[in-house]
Amino acid sequence: MHTTVIPRFVPCLIVVFALLGTVIGAKAVGQSMPDLPSSEPYSLSYAAGGRDNQGNFLGGTELMNLVGFEGKLYAGVGYWMDRPRLFPAHAGAPGDSQMDRSHFDPAHVDPKSGAQILVLDSKHSQWRQEHVFSQRDADGKFKYSRLSSMQVIRFHRFDAAGNVLGTSVEMLMISLDGGDGAVYTQKSPGHWEDTRIPTATPIRSLAVHYDPTDGTEKVFAGTGGGEDRDLDRAIYSGVYDPSAPGRIRWNPTPERFKLNSRVMSMVDYNGTLFAAAKPSILRRNDAKKSWEVIYSYPINDPYEQSKYVSGFRGLTCINGPDGKKALLSGFEGVSGDILRVDPQTGAAVVELNTRQFLTQIWKTPPARKDIIAGYNDIPVVKSSRGEVRLFGLLAASPNPREKNAAWFLSRTPGNPPGYELHKIRAPLNWPYARSDGALWSVRTIAVSPFPDDQGQILYMGGYDGHFKPDHNTAWLCRVGVDTALAP
Repeated sequence: MHTTVIPRFVPCLIVVFALLGTVIGAKAVGQSMPDLPSSEPYSLSYAAGGRDNQGNFLGGTELMNLVGFEGKLYAGVGYWMDRPRLFPAHAGAPGDSQMDRSHFDPAHVDPKSGAQILVLDSKHSQWRQEHVFSQRDADGKFKYSRLSSMQVIRFHRFDAAGNVLGTSVEMLMISLDGGDGAVYTQKSPGHWEDTRIPTATPIRSLAVHYDPTDGTEKVFAGTGGGEDRDLDRAIYSGVYDPSAPGRIRWNPTPERFKLNSRVMSMVDYNGTLFAAAKPSILRRNDAKKSWEVIYSYPINDPYEQSKYVSGFRGLTCINGPDGKKALLSGFEGVSGDILRVDPQTGAAVVELNTRQFLTQIWKTPPARKDIIAGYNDIPVVKSSRGEVRLFGLLAASPNPREKNAAWFLSRTPGNPPGYELHKIRAPLNWPYARSDGALWSVRTIAVSPFPDDQGQILYMGGYDGHFKPDHNTAWLCRVGVDTALAP
């Protein structure tokens, strides 16, 4: 009997040990594998108040823009409402909004600055200054306090029928806001040129559009400062010309129409150009070189008529629930509505009343009247849930424990689309003294351009001065897509 059992038992043991070895080996390999980029936790990528390796001051009250270009990440830092003399660099603890100013020492005041372009060369690099706009006006003030727009502009080659054959020129373009406005393009890394747009009005938005009536592709620039300023609001157009300053030759005659507000955003949809200016969305008639209103938001609250509200932002083209193309935008105001608009008929659907949505989640209405859902753009990211649209958000939680938090929304396609609220979970051990401990808002979101990140890392930054003095409040975080989209 023993001689019968043993030969059978030994092969079984061999199989068992082999299986155990496989499992143990697989576990060991699993433990040694690095975490997926999508699960990377939040980390602080940029905090205003330091200096780069060349000694350039890197400050800012707002981090306005993020764009990936030629394998690098570019950021636009603004200094709107910056008051360094009110907040000495040595006073107070990092993140403390109640700084001690009793021992003011001018020797410890951070320098003033105009708007800056910063660049991150790789995910392991440190942010450095690419360019600073140091021009001053007759009163000695910086002309340009903010980069209102930063985009990769592509001019294309076309056939006789106007069909795109390919990209002919690709460049990084920015528009400036402040006491004056301007449009610059990057000629080469570190070298920026003024395109000499024929207006000193602040420029808020940019878009490229092919005009079939004259067979020319043009870049359009929407003008307008704050609503409290009496400015000439219009849209300028220019064509690519390698011999012109900044390689853009502008038409000296803008396209004028009655505007009550600045042109906050523009987008080309299937060969038609659209623009947003409070309270309306407009469509360009290429044949007449004119603009017509296709939709106007019904303003019922006096607050939304004030200078504090800018109307539609982040005008974006999407696929609607019915499979047809549609325009998507958030209207800054009391409700913070996110609307989907038919580009042909102007029929609009409110996809989300952000105030009601936040009230349901927080059990109490937001602490501030103003809500912004989508600042300058509404980017799309690929996650484990598929393609998701992200909306930077300005909204204040009524919970005192979350008074310093910043939030953003995600939109998942569907009928109806699904919306979720997400909280920035950044480490708040700030390395430099700042005038306000709050993050306030997510103004800009970009997918990492670095190959190692595999399109699964987000950079998210912001702050909104909201018409009060500030200093060193600009911020930027890095995080994996799945970590950011956790409920």
